[in-house]
Amino acid sequence: MIGESHGVKVYDDYAHHPTAIAATIAALKQKHPSSRIWAVLEAHSYSRTKALLSNYRGVFKDADRVIVGPVFKARDKEDFGISGQSIVDIAGHKDAIYLTSLDQIVKKLKAEVKFGDVILVMGAGESYKWAREILNSLNNIYFRFEGDMVLFLKICLHLVSKSENFRGGATAVINYNERLAGGGAYVANSFPFPASLFQKPAGSYLDVSE
Repeated sequence: MIGESHGVKVYDDYAHHPTAIAATIAALKQKHPSSRIWAVLEAHSYSRTKALLSNYRGVFKDADRVIVGPVFKARDKEDFGISGQSIVDIAGHKDAIYLTSLDQIVKKLKAEVKFGDVILVMGAGESYKWAREILNSLNNIYFRFEGDMVLFLKICLHLVSKSENFRGGATAVINYNERLAGGGAYVANSFPFPASLFQKPAGSYLDVSE
């Protein structure tokens, strides 16, 4: 495990052969039986993936969610008609998707991870960088607020009263929308707080309506 942020654990593993991938996921599921397991894979080289493609059938069975990212090309000069989608297609996992960039992977995870989830990043190319980027991205959490300014400030004061100080930690941003007089439009604003104030998972929202 390389770290934990807001109740979400992130693991980085060298597994990149289908057999090792399946074994690593199974071991992590045994270690965290009640957690939702996200398997994030960077396959190693187009030629190797093509040669081993049939072995990917069923390898993600112990994962709850699967993200296959772009293939690490290694020394390959061509893609041989292979992409991450090739793995998704043959794996047969109902919650497996192919995303074409690390940026897409980070956005997907930030939007959908929940407290207690485990993210397992596997590969032998740039995946170790992916794992750290994913972990860093979870350091900011966002809460959405819709309501009037008075209620918003009351909530802010309540939150501040529960914290001794603002030292250290990442910053959580409460986004609120102030209703314009005489209309239904809202003006978007934000207010920063230390993330330690909130025991919520990254990407979750606290909705407070009028």
